[in-house]
Amino acid sequence: MKRDDNMLVCAPTGAGKTFIAMMAMLNIMEKFRKSSGLIEKSQFKIIYIAPMKALVAEVVGSLNNYF
Repeated sequence: MKRDDNMLVCAPTGAGKTFIAMMAMLNIMEKFRKSSGLIEKSQFKIIYIAPMKALVAEVVGSLNNYF
């Protein structure tokens, strides 16, 4: 947590890989958060790849609800 190292996560279904990906996304967003709380979205890009389109849609929807 709070590091910029690359990581490969291999785990069975339901073990929390999506949660780990979300934590990594939040870590990046935190680095570009202003003191006012706004996030400088033009300063970074996050690409999320998953084996199923439905999973990607679910994660994007969850993040949109939070932010």
